[in-house]
Amino acid sequence: MCDMELHLVHQSDAGKYAVIGIMIKSGSENEAYIMALSLPHPAQKGSTGSS
Repeated sequence: MCDMELHLVHQSDAGKYAVIGIMIKSGSENEAYIMALSLPHPAQKGSTGSS
């Protein structure tokens, strides 16, 4: 059993959906995960996230 569930949802231009479910268990902080979340992400459609 998990403590939390996270859903990432994307809708394409054609109206189709892609959904990823992530099951989360409470525990100690994961530094690698925190670092990955702080990396640059695409600001707009078609961009790669890098400057």
